[in-house]
Amino acid sequence: MLDGKIHGIDGKLTIYLLGKFVTAHIVIRHTKPTDIAVLTELVIEMLHHYGVPLSQTRAQVAAALVKDGPHGSKLFECLLAFRAERPVGLLMFSLIYDVGVFQPCVFIKDLYVCPEERNRRTGRFLMIELAKLAVAQNWQRIDWQTDTENAVAIRFYDSLANCRAGKVSFRLEGNAIAKLARDLDEGRENRS
Repeated sequence: MLDGKIHGIDGKLTIYLLGKFVTAHIVIRHTKPTDIAVLTELVIEMLHHYGVPLSQTRAQVAAALVKDGPHGSKLFECLLAFRAERPVGLLMFSLIYDVGVFQPCVFIKDLYVCPEERNRRTGRFLMIELAKLAVAQNWQRIDWQTDTENAVAIRFYDSLANCRAGKVSFRLEGNAIAKLARDLDEGRENRS
């Protein structure tokens, strides 16, 4: 039986479904300055999906993305996925420098695919496009992480390649940063 089998790659999916071939185009591209409304909505949808409370208005989110994004201070880059001109996913990443290879590498901060688009290879196409970009730019490595409880994401990432890094992630935020800064200052004062 052929139903549901995928017969194509590189953004054009041809699927045999209910006795006929159906072609669905997906476009993966860099964020354009005119995409700020699309990016804002996808980011807000992603935060909502993961239960992250939104502490800013839509306008504030959009302003932050403009200021910090690919067409601002370039704190992050972003790939967007569209199916039939409808935004269905994003991949946000930043460059980091690795002294192990003395080359720039990529850190993926967020990969999000709209729930109705999952299991349609959109996440894979976003990752493929980033890999193509890394090859073209001579970026030596792509790193990312996911929550240990997110079994679906772990299965997806395991399907890409044998790519587990064997690392443990740590994070300081908010008051913990200030506390560590105070602790370090107090330590210096006690030694003098």
